[in-house]
Amino acid sequence: MHTDIFVCHNGHKILTNGTFRMTKTERIITMMRFINNRQFFTLHNLCEAFSISRSTAIRDLAEIQSLGLPLVSSVGPDGGYAVMHNQLLQKSKLTSDELRALIISFLQATDEQLPYLKNPRELLEKLFSDAMPTEQDGLLRLQEVLLLDHSDLANMRQLPTVEIVPKMLTSLFKICMVDRQISVKYSDHHQQITLPACYVHYIFHEHGTWYADLLDEQKRCNQVLPVGSLLLTGDQSSTQRLSEDDLQNLITETARTMNVQLELEGTAITNFHANHFFHDTCTFTDKNKQLAEVASYLDLTYPNRIQAFANWIIALGAGVTVKSAPPQLISCLSKTVNRLKKQYG
Repeated sequence: MHTDIFVCHNGHKILTNGTFRMTKTERIITMMRFINNRQFFTLHNLCEAFSISRSTAIRDLAEIQSLGLPLVSSVGPDGGYAVMHNQLLQKSKLTSDELRALIISFLQATDEQLPYLKNPRELLEKLFSDAMPTEQDGLLRLQEVLLLDHSDLANMRQLPTVEIVPKMLTSLFKICMVDRQISVKYSDHHQQITLPACYVHYIFHEHGTWYADLLDEQKRCNQVLPVGSLLLTGDQSSTQRLSEDDLQNLITETARTMNVQLELEGTAITNFHANHFFHDTCTFTDKNKQLAEVASYLDLTYPNRIQAFANWIIALGAGVTVKSAPPQLISCLSKTVNRLKKQYG
């Protein structure tokens, strides 16, 4: 497939998918930081992170080693590279533009349910303190002129009240940072259910709620649980733990089949990017990005999710065409449309 490349005023190349193509020097420097931030990595990790071929990754590693960053390699199915950390890289320091980008991103996100965030004002002041004294006044003025979704026009410097995150969210993050094979206990209609062996696909935030996308290793099925329903998370016992190969095979066998296919055009594409579900994938089918196909997975065991999905399709607007969908969703769409017709004539 042909990919068009555009050149910015600063010399960076941009692919049609919107990503930057780094120069070799930029890639080597960024790759050194990538390596230095990890205890262990593989060639596949580099290929995926930098969108390069395996042969390019090998050449880059050879050049990085020649610069003095020592790597230890291991062979076998679990092989890869380990880093013997040294002082070759200088301590990272944010540039002015990077600090501005970070502050704007933080201000935009402060009305979300962010894990670990207890005092947004304290964190914001720490970010301001990293700026040069001559830049601090400018950053304060930026906060006054930046109108975000949650901004209070009466007091632009007032940060919104932080929403309380689910009690188990931070615990779930902490345990997944060590191991994604865990055990959980959750509440379902006043019943306490234990999953002694599960794998965490993802933790995601959708429409104001945090969810855990889990693979039940015993029942060999996937399920999505609201993090607010979790009562306990813990390590998985060694007797129930799957090997890496067995786990990958199980993930492949239980992969979800996308059961909703949509075609989008015009404003429906814009509406999709503004609001969509976690399992949605959008692929443009023309180079002008005016036509797109969306594949999605809808869990039919939850009627409220079917209704929410139907409402979302209607909200996409006139530019959406349903190519294929489960009968339950089609029925729900018809009922919703008929109800709207009766209400608004």
